[in-house]
Amino acid sequence: MEEAIATVGAFMEEMRSVGLSARDVALAETMARRLEAAQKALKTVEKTVAEAQTSMDEVGRNSAQLCAVVGRMLPQLPAGQWLPQPHELRLEIADMHRKQAGVAEGIQDMREALAQMEALSVQARSMTFGQ
Repeated sequence: MEEAIATVGAFMEEMRSVGLSARDVALAETMARRLEAAQKALKTVEKTVAEAQTSMDEVGRNSAQLCAVVGRMLPQLPAGQWLPQPHELRLEIADMHRKQAGVAEGIQDMREALAQMEALSVQARSMTFGQ
């Protein structure tokens, strides 16, 4: 990503040096700002997902113990009281794992989109300067 930002920065300098219109320079500057903002957002999301993964790992380690405790308590409860069945807890935990996997896929999609933005900036540079 840093390379993409440097490429866009160099592109803006070249645009200024050859006297392209202010509109074209402003467009390149806007693209650079968007790339930087996207990079910051991606880092924030990656940090959040790493924290969520740590939490999910903790849930995974504790789920077997929790299900065992619930299983032992169920026969001891008086009529009318309810606790989730162990299989219900396992289903909830599995659902949380699926949601976390969806977030990880979203991050990969963001990475791919940023790579495409970088490729487009390089393509725009080559179209402008014939390089």
